[in-house]
Amino acid sequence: MTASAKRLLLVHAHPDDETITTGGTIARYASEGADVTVLTCTLGEEGEVIGDAWAGLV
Repeated sequence: MTASAKRLLLVHAHPDDETITTGGTIARYASEGADVTVLTCTLGEEGEVIGDAWAGLV
């Protein structure tokens, strides 16, 4: 499998976990052309929706 055919799914519990724990991995695979998807699982009780594009998610 070539790097361009690779897909990477990262699942984290909190916003910014992907940066702190797997940021280097994300950067490496993205730079190699992999399709990288980050899924953040949170209730959002401490956050806010930023921008009109995301307002419908609340």
